[in-house]
Amino acid sequence: MLKRIKHHAWSFLVNVIGGCTIFPKRVRWRWYRIFGINNDRINVNSHCYFRTPNVVIGKNSFLNNRCFIESNARVTIGTDCCIAMDVIIGSDTHELGDSKRRAGKVISLPITIGDGCWIGARSTILAGVTIGEGCIIAAGSVVIKDCKPNSLYAGVPAIWKKDL
Repeated sequence: MLKRIKHHAWSFLVNVIGGCTIFPKRVRWRWYRIFGINNDRINVNSHCYFRTPNVVIGKNSFLNNRCFIESNARVTIGTDCCIAMDVIIGSDTHELGDSKRRAGKVISLPITIGDGCWIGARSTILAGVTIGEGCIIAAGSVVIKDCKPNSLYAGVPAIWKKDL
């Protein structure tokens, strides 16, 4: 019970107070650091949601409005990354259950986004994925497999389109 209360308090301070539109953007990265989100002077717009502090965000990276980071497993975002609005980064999935409940036991797998990546608006990055440095993930894509460096991926599911 105490663990749950602590998590709700942490979530309120990080996501409601820190993510509020009137919270000064120039100090938001410091606020996140106080509450355990490992970052180096990142630029985070309002209304981003962090499930846990199990996140590492590199220098000069940018998260636009309403990004959602489910980070029960480590989520690593490299330096100089641009994450567009409404991007979902989800480290959790499920084992396949029986016919009474298909979503079985929760599995958390790490996600890595390499340096210099650009993740387009409303993209979804799923559990266990590594996106190589310099990649572009086109808007609306769903990434279910690793992406090789310096490439463009697009679609549902995201597939390789070309080298950059």
